[in-house]
Amino acid sequence: MGDDPLYVFHGRRRVGRISADPLKFVYDTTWLSARDSFALSVALPLRPTSFDEADVRAFFFNLLPEGQVRRRLAGRLKISEGNDYALLAAVGGECAGAIAVLPTPADANPESGRERDDFDEHAYDALSDDDITQRIAMGGALSSAAGESGVRLSLAGAQDKLPVYIDASGNIFLPKGQAASTHIIKFENRDFKHLAVNEAFVLRLAEAVGLPCVRSTLRRLGRSNALVVERYDRLRAGARVERLHQEDFCQALNVPAERKYEAEGGPSFAQSVELVRKHSSDPLADVHAVVRWQIFNAAVGNADGHAKNLALLHTPTGTRLAPFYDLVSTRAYPRVDRHLAMHIGATSDPDQLTAKDWSRFATDLGVGARYVRDTATQVLSAIGDALIPTVRALEKAFGRKDFLRSAVVPGIEKCTRRVTASLKAQS
Repeated sequence: MGDDPLYVFHGRRRVGRISADPLKFVYDTTWLSARDSFALSVALPLRPTSFDEADVRAFFFNLLPEGQVRRRLAGRLKISEGNDYALLAAVGGECAGAIAVLPTPADANPESGRERDDFDEHAYDALSDDDITQRIAMGGALSSAAGESGVRLSLAGAQDKLPVYIDASGNIFLPKGQAASTHIIKFENRDFKHLAVNEAFVLRLAEAVGLPCVRSTLRRLGRSNALVVERYDRLRAGARVERLHQEDFCQALNVPAERKYEAEGGPSFAQSVELVRKHSSDPLADVHAVVRWQIFNAAVGNADGHAKNLALLHTPTGTRLAPFYDLVSTRAYPRVDRHLAMHIGATSDPDQLTAKDWSRFATDLGVGARYVRDTATQVLSAIGDALIPTVRALEKAFGRKDFLRSAVVPGIEKCTRRVTASLKAQS
């Protein structure tokens, strides 16, 4: 494709254009003048002038996969792993949020205001469980789909996962053309044992604690488990699937994916809270939720609570903090660094938290120390009450999961004891 322009669409309507040399993005004048237009990101406000390379990388290239998934995807497509522009051109059709990035314009006159008439929004290929396991065996489900005729799927993150459409009977389909997915299937990882079970459990624990989370369930695929997650940025409207726009916090804060961790210069928790305060249509509720999320991460030993695992969901009724997703007790894997992705006070190690850290945490957020202490106490107490019942519920629904009792639960119990001790030292 080379340096040909890329075109950004919302449904059949063209939003703007990305150029490669120099790397820029500009909104179309027809989009800017439309009554129902919206900014793609709080970092890309509606304006007639173009956005530069840093803006394009932070928003559009944050839509792409990372790590081993990216390497496999690039290899299958015969694209250099570091060529973000070419990867986006190849797979940017069904992404997070409500936009598609495509290599073809709507028509010869982009100012005509015409909608595309060549979008097929109902193109799906049936997928059996055997089809999916074969794709995994080919080196990854997402990368195996790349390059197939009409398939343009992209999901951020380093875990192998596949956007799919699941009907009311539980049948699975692969979206093609401009068809929308409704779920994401996340697969096991050979480097992290029982990752799907781990995430299913921690999501249920978070829900029991009162955190708003994505809906998920385990599904057996061959000899392993997969986690099936309902997309919060998709809405069924009869036979149609509507896309809701969203942006993760790296996109909103104009930070590239390679700097998603605070230790790498990425967003701090205070910056994340300020983003919620400034843009949520219910800032009190959403700030409270995200504060509880950070405390929960420390208590369950989740070292992967970075800015790409938080998002703003933009709907016709306002902007809200998206339901929480990608919650895992990474403490269950000894090789994973135990340090939190975002600091609490001056500390990222949950085992080393002190009274000073909690006081500084409150100061950094502009809230009272008592509010932080009371909120943390409530979260820790709720985890203690829900821990074993959540294990039992998962075992009852999906069979005994010894990994939870041998690795996940002991790690969470250890973390909660140490976090609780740090709070008591403060009171």
